[in-house]
Amino acid sequence: MIFTNFFSCSPGTLKKVKNLKVLDGKTAQNISILLGGSLKHLSYADVRRCILQCDNSVITDNVLQQLINYFPPPDQLKKLEDFRSEYSDLTEAEQFAVTVGSCTHCDSFDW
Repeated sequence: MIFTNFFSCSPGTLKKVKNLKVLDGKTAQNISILLGGSLKHLSYADVRRCILQCDNSVITDNVLQQLINYFPPPDQLKKLEDFRSEYSDLTEAEQFAVTVGSCTHCDSFDW
């Protein structure tokens, strides 16, 4: 009975799973955990703005350390930039990396 109900759900209730284009699973998962934490109430553009403005009310020492540890290296950011025109097809972690990695000062950070 339980299995019947599970498999009879309508197709509209299933979430479309996106495949990673550039990032590896571990990196994507770590970025997703970061995004689900203290940054969950912000858009990716707002996170980018907070980084550029050094807004330590949002980008705390802990968040900054996580960004440094988990942000993709420049070669992966360059590959992700090639997928900018397919932004909606990227996973959330890759969308975040494309948005935040596009700031002109990010390449000078020691990610």
